[in-house]
Amino acid sequence: MGEVSSMVAWTGRLLVGAVLVLLGIFSLPLTALVFDGEGATRLRGALVGVLAALVGAVIGLVMYFILLSGFDSM
Repeated sequence: MGEVSSMVAWTGRLLVGAVLVLLGIFSLPLTALVFDGEGATRLRGALVGVLAALVGAVIGLVMYFILLSGFDSM
């Protein structure tokens, strides 16, 4: 029974990792599509980039700690 639960946990981690990689691949073009305007200054572009990076970092840290702590405590 322990071997089956280990396989399920490994498969879950693999799927979550794949989803995170896909989100990482598609997040930059989608962000550029939404926030990249023709009349934007370089300062506005830099600020939007910094803001998007900070939001992404916070989401990544929260997901890391949720995955690290496990789902048993929820």
